[in-house]
Parts: sequence; structure tokens; C-alpha cells
Amino acid sequence: MGNAGLETAYEILCKVLGTDGKLAAARRYRVYELWNTVVGPRIARHAQVFQVQGAVLTVKTSSPVWAQELTFMKEELLQKLNAALPGAAFEDLRFVVERKPASSQAKRGMAQTRTGQAAAAGCVEKVNQEVFPRTGQPSAGQPAELQSSLLFPDIQDEKLRKAFLGWYNALNSRAQKLLSSGYSRCPDCGTLRKTGTDCPYCRTRRERKAYLQAWTLLWTQPSVGWQEICRRVGPVHPAVLLAARSHVEHLLLRQVRACSVTKNRANRKLLVETLEKLASLRAGRPLSEIDDALLERILGKNHFKLLKEMNPS
Repeated sequence: MGNAGLETAYEILCKVLGTDGKLAAARRYRVYELWNTVVGPRIARHAQVFQVQGAVLTVKTSSPVWAQELTFMKEELLQKLNAALPGAAFEDLRFVVERKPASSQAKRGMAQTRTGQAAAAGCVEKVNQEVFPRTGQPSAGQPAELQSSLLFPDIQDEKLRKAFLGWYNALNSRAQKLLSSGYSRCPDCGTLRKTGTDCPYCRTRRERKAYLQAWTLLWTQPSVGWQEICRRVGPVHPAVLLAARSHVEHLLLRQVRACSVTKNRANRKLLVETLEKLASLRAGRPLSEIDDALLERILGKNHFKLLKEMNPS
């Protein structure tokens, strides 16, 4: 009969597997073998194939920066992979960041960070003032039991008292190292900071106070100008004032959306008042000083029309 009508085992398998998509799925797994060749050595050093799920390929990256960078290159990488793997037909690429176990040194660093520089300085200074008002720091020759009993007399459990003693000594040692390396205490709150720099705790407290002042002023008087806000609040970073203004605008917009749902007269009146506040806030001037062209551009046609119907003046 010769070879007429005969098929090889490979051809038969291709037909059988191709009917239910198993052939395409099998071809996709070749991406483990060809990934480095397709993407190149530079990307391969920071990204490797992690998982194949249907037509979606998950890639594990070495850092969030590489995950973001490769996300921008997704379409280009998909084209290269599908060209190098005919029949694989990948539809999407997903990028995850490889999580590495923290070393003991990193864990200690995270623990120190959570403890906080401000807490260290405040706790040490408070304990020193209360426990050693005359003699100062305990001497190195004092027994640990005597030191712990002096520092934490209310703790009855000896093991727990020693644990607190170790915590105290660690904070005190860290504070002394910072003081010897160019740090100084803030005269207002006692927080350790680099000499010649602004205290981070005091700066945060000032910014929080300025934020609340600006927020209250803008909510009660949305037409107040930028210079007037700066004069009343005082010297502060502009980002703090911008954040307060954005928060007020967000609340006004949310109130506009809530009042637009119902059509009863009380809500319509509240909607008009809110639109007037929103217009004054965005223009930085009273509503009476805003012309119709600017008002329509600020509020949009629908809200401008509603405002004119309810308040023609």
C-alpha cells in the first residue's frame, strides 16, 4: 500500500490534542525554556516565569520597580512571546514581586524603627528625671536586679522587670549613640533630631494644626483667598493647604451627588447652597464676583442651569 494515507504518531497526537486546546496548553509551557532568550539577559536577571495559568503568564520580579517597568512593556513582551511560541497564544502577562525572607539584621532594624526615635528620647529622659534626679544614670557596676527594681518598682514579676530593663538600656544606648554622632534634643519636645534641622515631631504637629485651621476656614468661608489663608494659618508648606482645600472640595462634591439623587425641595435648596460653596471655593472669590461664563465652566452646564433656576440673582 505504500505510505499513502498513513500518518505519523506526531501528526495523530497534534490532531487529538488540538481538538480540546491541550496542544496550545502544552506549547505554552515551553516559555520556561525560551523566556531568557525572548526577553534578553537584562530583563531575565530581574524577572523569571513563575506560573502558567491558561493563557495568562505570571512573572516573578525582583522589585516593585521592575514590576512597574515591565507592566509598561506588557504588549511588547506578549508579541515577542507569541512570535517565539507559535500556537501558545498568551493573552495576558501579570507581574508579582518576589518576597524574600527577612534576615535577622533586617528584623532588628524593623524592630528599632517601630520603637521610634521620639519614644526613645522621651522615655529615657522621663525615667532619668523620675528615678535618678540626683545621681543621674545608674553606674555600670550596679547589679541588674537593683537597677530594675529602681526603674520599675511596680512590676512584681522579676523576669518581666528584667525584660523592661533590657528595653530601657537599649533605648538609652541608642539615644547616647545618636547624641554622640551629631544629634541634639529639640528644646520644645525633647525629640532627638539632627543638629540644625527642624524637629520632625514638632513639624508634624504644626502641619496638623495648620491643616485643621485651613480646613475649618475653607469650609465656613469657601470664598477666602489664598493669601488670606496663608496670613491666618501662618507659615506652612503649601502642600498642607492644598490637601485641606482638596478635602473640602471632595466633601462638597459628595454632598452635591447625594442631593442630586432626590428631588424634594429641601434637598434642592441644600444642593444650591452646596453649589454656591463649590463655585466660591474653586474661584477663590464670592459668588457675586463670578461672571456667568466662569461659573458655567466651574460647575458644568447642568448644575449652572439648576443654580440659575433656583437663584436667578
